Amino acid sequence: MAAELQATEEAAAALGALRADATRLKLLAAVENALARLEDDPGQEANRKIRSSVPFMWGIKARGEEEWIILWETDPEDSLVVIIKYIGPASFL
Repeated sequence: MAAELQATEEAAAALGALRADATRLKLLAAVENALARLEDDPGQEANRKIRSSVPFMWGIKARGEEEWIILWETDPEDSLVVIIKYIGPASFL
């Protein structure tokens, strides 16, 4: 099932900065591909390989010039709305 993606201000700002950075085009493509897969079907196993338990979120890695992660959760009131909480370096994993 297709989902609606919504992002926190911080996640949207990180994506905007990445889109403006011409030196990380592979990373941008990987992040945008991951977001497209997530939008197409958030329940897909590939979109749920990483799990954070406090707070509970799912994660998708995106690899380009460096490794980033997209942390997300479904809206508790609407399972077809995906809230992107973080887009950025995966160095904390």
